[in-house]
Amino acid sequence: MADFDIVIPVSYKDCWFLRRTIPYIRKNISEIGTIYVLTSVRCFHELSDDFMAKYHVSLVDENNLSPSLTYSKVKEMMAQYDMPSMTGWYFQQFLKLAFARSNYAKEYYLIWDADTIPLNKLSFFEDGKILVNPKREYHAEYFETIYRLFGIHKSLDYSYISEHMMIKTSVIRQMLDDISPNDDWWEHIIRKCDFSSKQAFSEFETIGTYCSAYFPQLFRLRQLNTLRWGGAIWGRQVTNKELEWLRRDFDTVSFERGAKPFFPRSIWWRIHNLYIEIKYRVVR
Repeated sequence: MADFDIVIPVSYKDCWFLRRTIPYIRKNISEIGTIYVLTSVRCFHELSDDFMAKYHVSLVDENNLSPSLTYSKVKEMMAQYDMPSMTGWYFQQFLKLAFARSNYAKEYYLIWDADTIPLNKLSFFEDGKILVNPKREYHAEYFETIYRLFGIHKSLDYSYISEHMMIKTSVIRQMLDDISPNDDWWEHIIRKCDFSSKQAFSEFETIGTYCSAYFPQLFRLRQLNTLRWGGAIWGRQVTNKELEWLRRDFDTVSFERGAKPFFPRSIWWRIHNLYIEIKYRVVR
Protein backbone atom coordinates (compact mmCIF):
# COMPACT_ATOMS: atom_id res chain seq x y z
CA MET A 1 0.00 0.00 0.00
CA ALA A 2 1.29 3.43 -0.93
CA ASP A 3 2.21 5.78 1.86
CA PHE A 4 -0.38 8.12 3.32
CA ASP A 5 -0.32 11.37 5.20
CA ILE A 6 -1.70 12.07 8.66
CA VAL A 7 -3.98 15.03 9.34
CA ILE A 8 -4.30 16.42 12.87
CA PRO A 9 -6.51 19.47 13.50
CA VAL A 10 -5.57 21.00 16.82
CA SER A 11 -6.62 23.99 18.91
CA TYR A 12 -4.24 26.34 20.65
CA LYS A 13 -4.95 24.81 24.05
CA ASP A 14 -3.99 21.33 22.85
CA CYS A 15 -1.14 22.16 20.49
CA TRP A 16 1.63 21.63 23.05
CA PHE A 17 0.53 18.01 23.61
CA LEU A 18 1.57 17.17 20.04
CA ARG A 19 5.11 16.99 21.38
CA ARG A 20 4.01 13.81 23.16
CA THR A 21 1.71 12.45 20.45
CA ILE A 22 3.75 12.87 17.27
CA PRO A 23 6.86 10.88 18.32
CA TYR A 24 4.62 7.90 19.12
CA ILE A 25 2.81 8.29 15.81
CA ARG A 26 6.12 8.10 13.94
CA LYS A 27 7.22 5.15 16.05
CA ASN A 28 4.08 3.03 15.74
CA ILE A 29 2.50 3.89 12.38
CA SER A 30 4.50 2.94 9.33
CA GLU A 31 4.23 4.13 5.72
CA ILE A 32 3.51 7.71 6.81
CA GLY A 33 4.29 10.55 4.48
CA THR A 34 3.81 13.99 6.00
CA ILE A 35 2.11 14.75 9.30
CA TYR A 36 -0.05 17.80 8.60
CA VAL A 37 -1.01 19.84 11.65
CA LEU A 38 -3.99 22.08 10.90
CA THR A 39 -4.01 24.91 13.38
CA SER A 40 -4.01 28.66 13.87
CA VAL A 41 -0.89 30.56 12.85
CA ARG A 42 -0.59 31.70 16.46
CA CYS A 43 0.23 28.08 17.36
CA PHE A 44 3.09 27.68 14.90
CA HIS A 45 5.70 28.59 17.50
CA GLU A 46 4.66 25.66 19.72
CA LEU A 47 6.60 23.22 17.53
CA SER A 48 10.25 23.97 16.88
CA ASP A 49 11.87 23.75 13.47
CA ASP A 50 14.06 20.90 14.71
CA PHE A 51 11.02 18.97 15.95
CA MET A 52 9.18 19.42 12.66
CA ALA A 53 12.20 18.36 10.62
CA LYS A 54 12.84 15.31 12.79
CA TYR A 55 9.26 14.03 12.55
CA HIS A 56 8.44 15.40 9.07
CA VAL A 57 5.68 17.72 10.29
CA SER A 58 4.11 20.46 8.18
CA LEU A 59 2.05 23.25 9.74
CA VAL A 60 -0.99 24.40 7.76
CA ASP A 61 -2.94 27.56 8.56
CA GLU A 62 -6.42 26.30 9.36
CA ASN A 63 -7.93 29.43 7.83
CA ASN A 64 -6.25 28.88 4.46
CA LEU A 65 -7.03 25.21 3.86
CA SER A 66 -10.29 25.89 2.03
CA PRO A 67 -11.37 29.08 0.19
CA SER A 68 -14.52 29.67 2.23
CA LEU A 69 -13.85 27.81 5.47
CA THR A 70 -12.44 29.92 8.29
CA TYR A 71 -12.94 29.93 12.03
CA SER A 72 -14.53 33.38 11.96
CA LYS A 73 -17.01 32.40 9.22
CA VAL A 74 -18.05 29.26 11.08
CA LYS A 75 -18.42 31.29 14.28
CA GLU A 76 -20.54 33.89 12.49
CA MET A 77 -22.87 31.19 11.18
CA MET A 78 -23.00 29.33 14.49
CA ALA A 79 -23.99 32.58 16.18
CA GLN A 80 -27.12 32.62 14.02
CA TYR A 81 -28.16 29.47 15.90
CA ASP A 82 -27.02 30.82 19.30
CA MET A 83 -24.15 28.32 19.29
CA PRO A 84 -20.95 30.41 18.99
CA SER A 85 -19.37 28.47 21.88
CA MET A 86 -19.46 25.31 19.74
CA THR A 87 -17.52 26.86 16.85
CA GLY A 88 -14.26 25.04 17.51
CA TRP A 89 -15.99 21.67 17.91
CA TYR A 90 -17.60 21.93 14.46
CA PHE A 91 -14.70 23.72 12.79
CA GLN A 92 -12.18 20.96 13.49
CA GLN A 93 -14.55 18.40 12.00
CA PHE A 94 -14.99 20.47 8.86
CA LEU A 95 -11.21 20.79 8.52
CA LYS A 96 -10.83 16.98 8.38
CA LEU A 97 -13.29 16.87 5.49
CA ALA A 98 -11.94 19.97 3.74
CA PHE A 99 -8.48 18.40 3.53
CA ALA A 100 -9.84 16.03 0.86
CA ARG A 101 -10.41 18.94 -1.51
CA SER A 102 -7.08 20.58 -0.80
CA ASN A 103 -3.94 20.34 -2.89
CA TYR A 104 -2.25 18.46 -0.04
CA ALA A 105 -4.42 15.35 -0.30
CA LYS A 106 -3.04 12.12 -1.72
CA GLU A 107 -5.12 9.02 -2.45
CA TYR A 108 -5.45 8.34 1.30
CA TYR A 109 -4.98 10.28 4.51
CA LEU A 110 -5.40 9.33 8.15
CA ILE A 111 -7.27 11.70 10.45
CA TRP A 112 -5.97 11.47 13.99
CA ASP A 113 -7.07 13.08 17.26
CA ALA A 114 -4.35 15.25 18.78
CA ASP A 115 -4.91 13.88 22.29
CA THR A 116 -4.47 10.20 21.33
CA ILE A 117 -1.21 8.27 21.58
CA PRO A 118 -0.68 5.03 19.64
CA LEU A 119 1.09 2.59 21.96
CA ASN A 120 1.59 -0.37 19.63
CA LYS A 121 2.27 -0.88 15.94
CA LEU A 122 -0.84 -0.13 13.90
CA SER A 123 -1.78 -0.88 10.31
CA PHE A 124 -4.81 0.43 8.45
CA PHE A 125 -5.18 -1.75 5.38
CA GLU A 126 -5.89 -5.44 4.87
CA ASP A 127 -6.46 -7.07 1.48
CA GLY A 128 -6.98 -3.64 -0.06
CA LYS A 129 -9.65 -2.64 2.46
CA ILE A 130 -9.53 0.07 5.12
CA LEU A 131 -9.52 -1.23 8.68
CA VAL A 132 -11.92 0.54 11.05
CA ASN A 133 -12.40 0.11 14.77
CA PRO A 134 -16.12 -0.21 15.71
CA LYS A 135 -17.39 1.41 18.90
CA ARG A 136 -20.67 1.34 20.84
CA GLU A 137 -21.60 5.02 21.00
CA TYR A 138 -24.96 6.21 19.73
CA HIS A 139 -26.26 9.78 19.33
CA ALA A 140 -29.55 10.00 17.46
CA GLU A 141 -28.90 13.63 16.52
CA TYR A 142 -25.93 12.64 14.36
CA PHE A 143 -28.07 10.33 12.26
CA GLU A 144 -30.88 12.84 11.97
CA THR A 145 -28.40 15.23 10.37
CA ILE A 146 -27.07 12.48 8.11
CA TYR A 147 -30.60 11.70 6.95
CA ARG A 148 -31.27 15.36 6.16
CA LEU A 149 -28.03 15.50 4.16
CA PHE A 150 -28.26 12.26 2.18
CA GLY A 151 -31.61 10.61 2.89
CA ILE A 152 -29.96 7.53 4.40
CA HIS A 153 -30.48 5.90 7.80
CA LYS A 154 -28.18 4.17 10.25
CA SER A 155 -28.00 0.56 9.07
CA LEU A 156 -25.34 -0.97 11.31
CA ASP A 157 -25.32 -1.81 15.00
CA TYR A 158 -21.99 -0.17 15.77
CA SER A 159 -20.51 3.32 15.75
CA TYR A 160 -17.74 4.70 13.58
CA ILE A 161 -16.76 7.27 16.22
CA SER A 162 -13.14 6.61 17.07
CA GLU A 163 -9.95 8.54 17.65
CA HIS A 164 -8.83 8.02 14.06
CA MET A 165 -10.04 7.03 10.61
CA MET A 166 -8.33 6.28 7.33
CA ILE A 167 -9.84 8.37 4.55
CA LYS A 168 -10.03 7.60 0.85
CA THR A 169 -9.85 11.04 -0.68
CA SER A 170 -12.00 10.34 -3.74
CA VAL A 171 -14.83 9.06 -1.53
CA ILE A 172 -14.86 12.17 0.65
CA ARG A 173 -14.75 14.39 -2.41
CA GLN A 174 -17.82 12.61 -3.75
CA MET A 175 -19.53 12.91 -0.38
CA LEU A 176 -18.89 16.65 -0.25
CA ASP A 177 -20.07 17.01 -3.86
CA ASP A 178 -23.32 15.29 -2.86
CA ILE A 179 -23.75 17.96 -0.18
CA SER A 180 -22.67 20.81 -2.44
CA PRO A 181 -20.26 21.00 -5.40
CA ASN A 182 -19.25 24.44 -4.18
CA ASP A 183 -17.09 25.43 -1.21
CA ASP A 184 -20.17 26.14 0.91
CA TRP A 185 -20.74 22.46 1.80
CA TRP A 186 -20.01 23.13 5.47
CA GLU A 187 -22.75 25.77 5.54
CA HIS A 188 -25.20 23.17 4.25
CA ILE A 189 -24.18 20.85 7.07
CA ILE A 190 -24.84 23.51 9.69
CA ARG A 191 -28.24 24.29 8.19
CA LYS A 192 -29.19 20.61 8.42
CA CYS A 193 -28.34 20.40 12.12
CA ASP A 194 -31.01 20.50 14.82
CA PHE A 195 -29.35 22.56 17.50
CA SER A 196 -31.68 21.44 20.26
CA SER A 197 -28.56 19.33 20.83
CA LYS A 198 -25.25 21.20 20.84
CA GLN A 199 -23.51 18.24 19.24
CA ALA A 200 -25.59 17.54 16.13
CA PHE A 201 -22.93 16.40 13.68
CA SER A 202 -20.16 13.79 13.68
CA GLU A 203 -17.66 13.55 10.86
CA PHE A 204 -16.87 9.94 11.81
CA GLU A 205 -20.50 8.79 11.80
CA THR A 206 -21.20 10.74 8.62
CA ILE A 207 -18.28 9.21 6.73
CA GLY A 208 -19.02 5.72 8.04
CA THR A 209 -22.74 5.84 7.30
CA TYR A 210 -22.18 7.30 3.83
CA CYS A 211 -19.62 4.61 2.99
CA SER A 212 -21.79 1.80 4.34
CA ALA A 213 -24.54 2.97 1.96
CA TYR A 214 -22.52 3.74 -1.17
CA PHE A 215 -19.15 1.99 -0.70
CA PRO A 216 -20.00 -1.08 1.40
CA GLN A 217 -16.81 -2.94 0.40
CA LEU A 218 -14.48 -0.12 1.45
CA PHE A 219 -14.14 -1.03 5.14
CA ARG A 220 -13.20 -4.10 7.12
CA LEU A 221 -13.78 -4.26 10.89
CA ARG A 222 -10.99 -4.91 13.36
CA GLN A 223 -10.90 -4.63 17.12
CA LEU A 224 -8.35 -2.44 18.85
CA ASN A 225 -8.01 -2.13 22.60
CA THR A 226 -8.42 1.57 23.24
CA LEU A 227 -8.56 3.61 26.43
CA ARG A 228 -10.37 6.91 26.17
CA TRP A 229 -10.04 8.09 29.77
CA GLY A 230 -6.28 8.10 30.20
CA GLY A 231 -6.45 11.74 31.21
CA ALA A 232 -8.78 11.01 34.12
CA ILE A 233 -6.32 8.47 35.52
CA TRP A 234 -2.81 9.69 34.71
CA GLY A 235 -3.37 13.15 33.27
CA ARG A 236 -1.27 14.58 30.47
CA GLN A 237 1.81 14.40 32.66
CA VAL A 238 1.86 10.65 32.06
CA THR A 239 5.42 9.33 31.91
CA ASN A 240 7.01 7.26 29.17
CA LYS A 241 7.39 4.45 31.69
CA GLU A 242 3.65 4.52 32.38
CA LEU A 243 2.90 4.53 28.65
CA GLU A 244 5.16 1.50 28.28
CA TRP A 245 3.12 -0.23 30.97
CA LEU A 246 -0.16 0.73 29.28
CA ARG A 247 0.90 -0.76 25.95
CA ARG A 248 0.59 -4.24 27.45
CA ASP A 249 -3.21 -3.87 27.47
CA PHE A 250 -4.03 -1.04 25.08
CA ASP A 251 -3.26 -0.11 21.49
CA THR A 252 -4.13 3.57 21.92
CA VAL A 253 -4.79 5.83 24.89
CA SER A 254 -6.42 9.27 24.85
CA PHE A 255 -5.76 12.17 27.20
CA GLU A 256 -8.65 14.61 26.89
CA ARG A 257 -7.83 18.09 28.15
CA GLY A 258 -10.93 18.32 30.32
CA ALA A 259 -10.33 15.00 32.08
CA LYS A 260 -9.23 15.69 35.66
CA PRO A 261 -6.81 13.09 37.09
CA PHE A 262 -6.72 11.89 40.66
CA PHE A 263 -4.77 13.61 43.44
CA PRO A 264 -1.90 14.51 43.50
CA ARG A 265 -1.76 14.87 39.71
CA SER A 266 -4.89 16.98 39.85
CA ILE A 267 -2.71 19.77 41.30
CA TRP A 268 -0.51 19.81 38.20
CA TRP A 269 -3.66 19.57 36.04
CA ARG A 270 -5.13 22.71 37.65
CA ILE A 271 -1.91 24.69 37.44
CA HIS A 272 -1.22 23.72 33.85
CA ASN A 273 -4.78 24.42 32.69
CA LEU A 274 -4.61 27.84 34.32
CA TYR A 275 -1.28 28.53 32.61
CA ILE A 276 -2.65 27.49 29.20
CA GLU A 277 -5.79 29.60 29.69
CA ILE A 278 -3.80 32.71 30.59
CA LYS A 279 -1.37 32.14 27.72
CA TYR A 280 -4.28 31.63 25.31
CA ARG A 281 -5.91 34.92 26.31
CA VAL A 282 -2.62 36.80 25.91
CA VAL A 283 -1.92 35.33 22.48
CA ARG A 284 -5.50 35.71 21.28
